[in-house]
Amino acid sequence: YPPNNARLQRLPIQPAEAKELPQDRLRLFFAGTLCRSKGVDLVLHALAANSGPLGEATLEIAGIGDLENSLKALCESLGLQDRVRFLGFCSKDQMEAAYERSNLQVLPSRVPENSPLTVLEAGARGRPSVASHAGGVPELLPKGRGWTFASEDVEGLRKVLEKLAGELSLLAPTGAEMRRWVRSEFEPTRHWDSVDAAYHELTA
Repeated sequence: YPPNNARLQRLPIQPAEAKELPQDRLRLFFAGTLCRSKGVDLVLHALAANSGPLGEATLEIAGIGDLENSLKALCESLGLQDRVRFLGFCSKDQMEAAYERSNLQVLPSRVPENSPLTVLEAGARGRPSVASHAGGVPELLPKGRGWTFASEDVEGLRKVLEKLAGELSLLAPTGAEMRRWVRSEFEPTRHWDSVDAAYHELTA
């Protein structure tokens, strides 16, 4: 639409406490439905057959879905069973604990995401993200707020993870910048005030 005919309404994201990021190794976290479109298998392939710091990286997966059993089988075939943990459906407290254990949130979707909540909720907690460069993600994760890779590009994702596994010091400042931006742009009161203003404009 022409700019004067469109309004951008950010999602409301509740502020959250930022806990210190683990610095012993790369600790990935995925939260979402375990279906093909979310691309969890891409992360597993990116983590496989690696030496060096990425060979020590771990992944926790929160969620349920049709591919749960096949993803577990893929972990076994790739030799990742000791580095990947399936959490299943998580309560609010369990999600908070999983975010706290992580230092990088990953969203490897095969399909364009609009404004993915996991990226924003991780950011609210000072956790940066790496996600597929599609849909609204590039706007959320420009340089300095996170990292992206071409959708379905396992090698591209692996290169990003290798870099971060070898330079863990990049995670905390990037997460802090993401948290600052989310607190500014997605603050709930600002969201509802913006929606209210839009309705008043339409009914003037």
